[in-house]
This record gives sequence, C-alpha cells and structure tokens, in this order.
Amino acid sequence: MLGFVCAALGATLGAAIWAAVALATDMELGIIAWLVGAMAGGGARWGGGGTAPALQYISALWAVLGVVVAKYFIFAGVLVDMADKEGVVISYFDGRVFELFGANVTALVSAYDLLWIAIAVATAWKIPSERFFEEKSEL
Repeated sequence: MLGFVCAALGATLGAAIWAAVALATDMELGIIAWLVGAMAGGGARWGGGGTAPALQYISALWAVLGVVVAKYFIFAGVLVDMADKEGVVISYFDGRVFELFGANVTALVSAYDLLWIAIAVATAWKIPSERFFEEKSEL
C-alpha cells in the first residue's frame, strides 16, 4: 500500500514540477515527463520496500496519470491566464476548464509527447524491477 501512495506522491510532485516549469518558461519541455516516470518508479520502489512486479504496474499507472495531471495544469494555467487578461476570473478547478480539457485532450498530445510519455512509463516500469538493480551493480 505504501508503494502505491509513494508512487502517487512521486508522480504528483513530478507533474507539479513539469507544470511549473512549463508555465514559468512558456515552454513545455517533454523531457520533464521522464522525471514524472522516474519519480513514480522511485516512489513505488522506496515505498514498497523493494522490487516486485506489482510495483512496476503501479508506477507505470501513476506515470501516465502524472503526465495527464501535468498536461491538465499546463492547459488550465494557460487558460486561466488568458481569461485573466480578458477580465474573466476562473479557477484551475472550474468545471468549464475540465470540460475544455476533456474536449481538447487529443489535440494537446503530439507525437513528441507520446515519445516522452513512453519513456516516462518505461522508466517507471524499470525502476521497481529487480533487473534495474542487477544491471546497475555490474557497472
């Protein structure tokens, strides 16, 4: 259970970092999605107290959810900023923002994004595996 929680916390923290960097720089750096996966995998490994196939599934799931959360907050941040410039006050959690995100989610994900999402999931999957640690010990 702790592995699940720590994977969620890692992915959430990674998503927050990605969204903050994107909103601060007006540039969405897909490579930061890799961080989301690494933090989900690291959280699952640390919280789970070891390696196990279940932790791999959990961390991969949280890596995907973390990327979706980051994409949502980047989208919402841009939308809230645009609305503010027009004198309209909306929050990140406004139902209209959720609706617009859902309606446009496919337009928000490019082939480049899919590449980084795949890398994030692969990293999240690999970190809580025994092979990850066996390969590292050979170095």
